Amino acid sequence: MVESYVVVHNVAKRHNIGTMARSATAFGVAEFILVGRRDFNSFGSHGSTPYLHFRQFHSLSETRLYLK
Repeated sequence: MVESYVVVHNVAKRHNIGTMARSATAFGVAEFILVGRRDFNSFGSHGSTPYLHFRQFHSLSETRLYLK
């Protein structure tokens, strides 16, 4: 099985990250990558965050280097 990742960049509303994390968990995503935001709110994740690995980068160029 191929590992999948979700990369989100500068999400305007922090509470949307929790909802996206819940969807990512449902689809079997291995890692949720946040770019440009240091904090996030897991509201809306309904307990799915323990099953998903989160990683944070300051820029898209850093993210690209990691994913290569």
